[in-house]
Amino acid sequence: MNSGYKILVVCVLSVGLLVAGCAQGLIDLGDSLSTFGDGLYSLGSCLSPLEPIELNEVFGKAPVIAWADGMTEITDAAQPDVQAFLDEKLGEDVTPIDYRSLRFQQIGPLSRGEVIRVEAMSDVVYRVALYDADYKLIPAGSLHDFTGQRRTLEIPIVRDTPAGYLRLDLRFLSETNQPMIRLTRLGVVSRPEPREQTVMLNFGGQEDVIFRSGYLIPARVGTIDDPVIRQIAASQFRSVYAPYNLTVLTDADPPPPEPFSVIYIGPAELSTYNYGLAEFIDSRNAYPDDIAVVDTNQPALDIARLLGSETFGRAIAMIAAHEMGHLLGLEHVSDPDALMTGAQCQGTGADVERMLRRQLKRAPIILAVVDLQQWVVGYQDAAAELLGTVGAAIVTGTPND
Repeated sequence: MNSGYKILVVCVLSVGLLVAGCAQGLIDLGDSLSTFGDGLYSLGSCLSPLEPIELNEVFGKAPVIAWADGMTEITDAAQPDVQAFLDEKLGEDVTPIDYRSLRFQQIGPLSRGEVIRVEAMSDVVYRVALYDADYKLIPAGSLHDFTGQRRTLEIPIVRDTPAGYLRLDLRFLSETNQPMIRLTRLGVVSRPEPREQTVMLNFGGQEDVIFRSGYLIPARVGTIDDPVIRQIAASQFRSVYAPYNLTVLTDADPPPPEPFSVIYIGPAELSTYNYGLAEFIDSRNAYPDDIAVVDTNQPALDIARLLGSETFGRAIAMIAAHEMGHLLGLEHVSDPDALMTGAQCQGTGADVERMLRRQLKRAPIILAVVDLQQWVVGYQDAAAELLGTVGAAIVTGTPND
């Protein structure tokens, strides 16, 4: 895309939003014009969402687990019926290796209150997802911690379901018929209570932000000095999570007791299209001290910036709220009007108002985006999951007489 075409694109998109300031805004953008067109292109799945390909029928093709004394082992054996279904559903344009590292299992009826223990028997499986008979996600998580060490999952079943389904994401393709995981039914136990979470929004900058997983190369996050942007961003973020037991502080507040999460917000050094990054999709908030970064330098935020401090503050708050969702265990979903929308929909571009209206809602879960296809399996009820993880907001004060 040449620079003249990019200027035309920006002017056209700005009509009705900032007509008088378009020329000066283009001058002010300066160096960012070389990447602005790419930033707008990255929003294609927001402005014209990819048509999701629903794969829920795959569970009916999956092998049925045979339990013995409440235990079973799952091997890495090939699943020909599953592969035949995916071959037909996804078409010839998708390389089979893109989905052959998935495994699906039928695990039978599940009872509210029981716990399923998942133990890794090799390093093949890195993530486990559990679904009920309606394909609603039951939070599970990763079989490896931040350092890559194996860990055991204990998954509480929160509702009775006549059928349960398991999805395993493999680190690499392996069909040696060796055990990958062991499942154990622990019986009915008391469900873990929701746990309050605290998060600090840090606008003050930080040197060498490092994710414990090693996913993020040490990055410097700059400061946001404009008090209006800071105030608006904090207020917008609080409004998103107002129904939940989440305490929201900023770096201007005294440090809270540990553990607490931190979201660093400012100009950063993230790769193009990464408007924000979370350290972990932290299922059931297992790591209450995890962190995230929001990069306010991303080209897709340029129009929000041109619209003024209030719009810009709200925009970066919505990206921060999206990353907070990951820190509380929420997955990407395919609905472009959901807060947890994925496939490069975290940005704003010309679609600022739509992004500011996004909500925590029920939506299909994105399994992958491959060759312009958006694969979805099951759905996530974000509001319900947050109530189960951190609980409802605690109302304080004296009721009216």
